[in-house]
Amino acid sequence: MKTIALSPIRFLIIALVCFSLSSCDVDYWWSRGKPPTSEKLLNLSQSKFDAIVSSTSRNEVKADFIKLQKLLADTHSGLKQGVAGDKLKSNLVALTEAMYSLEGRISWGSRAPYGELLGQLRGFENIAQINGTVDTNVFTLYTARVYFFLSDELAVPAPVGPLATY
Repeated sequence: MKTIALSPIRFLIIALVCFSLSSCDVDYWWSRGKPPTSEKLLNLSQSKFDAIVSSTSRNEVKADFIKLQKLLADTHSGLKQGVAGDKLKSNLVALTEAMYSLEGRISWGSRAPYGELLGQLRGFENIAQINGTVDTNVFTLYTARVYFFLSDELAVPAPVGPLATY
């Protein structure tokens, strides 16, 4: 059997390939295919909401959206600090009322996701009534979804016509 010696140039090429592969982002390969954490999604959604709310022309809902953002942030931070019981229940009731106040002012295409988010909020209220608290990670993901929803809603025109308040 004949053996082949590596020339210095081939050795250098193989070494450079190995060294360049070893400098790849290891976190990328380990996290590939895994969803981002709910905290990361929350940060992304907050930055998207902050960018859109400052440039929107939807002044009829802008103040209510900012109020809803504050209520969500307060409830989320309270859950992270371990707030439960009556304080959490009152926060969830205030959130539900703020969400209900948007009815009729949401664009036509957003009304189905709006109803889904409202139903999930009522589910959080039921869980809080039974257990006294809700899962922080689940509420974090919900908060991110609401921020994304509000951001997308601010990017479209307001509903018009006689049935706009239906």
